[in-house]
Amino acid sequence: MNNVIVEQTVLNKIKPRKPVANKGDFGRLLFVVTSKGMPGAGVLCASAALRSGAGLVRLAIPESNYIPVASQLAEPVYEILPENEAGTLDMRSADRLIKLSEKSDVMLLGCGLGCNEDTEKLTAHIIENIKIPLVLDADGINSLIPNILLLGKIKIPVILTPHPGEMSMLTGLSVAEVQADRQNIASGFSCRHGVILVLKGHHTIIALPDGALFTVTKGNPGMATGGSGDVLAGIIASLMGQGLSAEDAAVCGVYIHAEAGDRASQKLSQQSVLPTDIIKNLPKIFRACL
Repeated sequence: MNNVIVEQTVLNKIKPRKPVANKGDFGRLLFVVTSKGMPGAGVLCASAALRSGAGLVRLAIPESNYIPVASQLAEPVYEILPENEAGTLDMRSADRLIKLSEKSDVMLLGCGLGCNEDTEKLTAHIIENIKIPLVLDADGINSLIPNILLLGKIKIPVILTPHPGEMSMLTGLSVAEVQADRQNIASGFSCRHGVILVLKGHHTIIALPDGALFTVTKGNPGMATGGSGDVLAGIIASLMGQGLSAEDAAVCGVYIHAEAGDRASQKLSQQSVLPTDIIKNLPKIFRACL
């Protein structure tokens, strides 16, 4: 059964904060993101997570990206890690990331990470050793593909957020084949690998391992721009860190992202929407939930 996500779905899940609270109550997030030439991905996913209520965001990034990212974003805690010649993280960071995950509630892996043999090994190591919920986006997905069978061996909640091109690589199908049968392909993958799958695009689909399907009818073509997916990944990770189940975080995150994109396009036009405009509209949506 395909369930259409409506506003009340989000209103039922996003609760007012208790007067007595601290940042630990709203999630300690570990984002393993960015590579040489891709600092914006880290800025966008972290900004979205913070505007969605995350208590603490730790950005684990290559050394060369520290200044470009930190000069744009003051709020995260930064973990500066060694990088290879390509400017991506490698296995030298593996043990440190696992230790950091032990002090975190959720990990987001992939936004701007880069994809090469080193990121593939690092991603496999993380999946084999992590004990907290994991969101895989962008190059986290691409780096997973050679070791995709690892998904069947882990017990933690995992959310994958592919666009149709990434879904094509995950399944071996063409993009046209994916787009022609989005619901069945998303559901089949989710059930087969035991993960939550968010298949982005027109009427984004959330597929659960038990066969349940959710669809959001909001969103618009103005959101089809680089960085929009980083924003979505940050929102989902943030909601999970604040205590929502992986299923609820995916469902609510997709709706909030789409609604923010619609508000941005209504004000600016579809042609002019930037990922930062989606983030700017998040406070209005959360205010409506309180």
